Amino acid sequence: MSKEGVDELELVLEPFTVEPYLPDSLVKDELYEVKIYNVFDPSKFWLTTKIKELTIFMNYLKQFYDKADNRKTVTRSKIKKGILCIVRRTDTYYRCIIQPVLLPDDDKVRVFMIDFGLISNVDVCEVFHIFKKHAKVPRFAIRACLANILPRDPSKAWSQTDLKSFCALIEERQLIAKTCEIDIKRSILFVEIRTFCGAVCNSVNDTLIELKVARYIEPDDDFEVCTETMSNYKSKVKYKHLFPTFEAIEGGIVPYSLWEHDLLKNAVPLDLLYKNYYRYENNSDVDGTT
Repeated sequence: MSKEGVDELELVLEPFTVEPYLPDSLVKDELYEVKIYNVFDPSKFWLTTKIKELTIFMNYLKQFYDKADNRKTVTRSKIKKGILCIVRRTDTYYRCIIQPVLLPDDDKVRVFMIDFGLISNVDVCEVFHIFKKHAKVPRFAIRACLANILPRDPSKAWSQTDLKSFCALIEERQLIAKTCEIDIKRSILFVEIRTFCGAVCNSVNDTLIELKVARYIEPDDDFEVCTETMSNYKSKVKYKHLFPTFEAIEGGIVPYSLWEHDLLKNAVPLDLLYKNYYRYENNSDVDGTT
């Protein structure tokens, strides 16, 4: 067997980077059939343009890792932040990156599924080493953002209500994405999502405007950032609807969903929950009061 062949069968044992991916075939202003797998908010979601190819790849992973000889369990001591692995969940095998999240249950670990953009807690016993030949396949999940819109109140981030409105428009629909902008540097696709109904395509972007969930971005937009009701916390960022970033969500350093954010925001100081986005200012020190 050649050296190259042996290398193909080696396991990934150290942190392995699978960079965010934009297919070279994507062209601005073109239309693509897409499937959206996970939504953080209307400015951060994950889709794929290779729907059939992903199905074939997932079937292949199942056939390969269903064989006991190909499943090499990752021991607890080897489960570390950034490790690329295979995770078995509901009899399906996913390529995942281990996130740096401490869970109350020692038998669970949080992972980011790189082909779907999903984040899940899984049993430690269902985490296996991935073979290099599978690690080298580009991600199927593409980072995406609705183009040219922002929350109705641009000084605030998207809310759970906004999220539900967006999800209701795309749920169980055949979706078409028009590529409005392609950010190669950050690997983000800015799109107009359309729902296909017979011969008619309805723009989800426009519908969110009509529902007064969102508004169009204007060239001269300039506004103050809302600090919610917590006067001691000041935002470090201006366009709150764009934060947290895809990198922060995928890396597990911020809440993985708006639901988790709402669950934790009253229990964990914002400057700890979002250390890159908020700073704490002790107003009593500024005022000279005690």
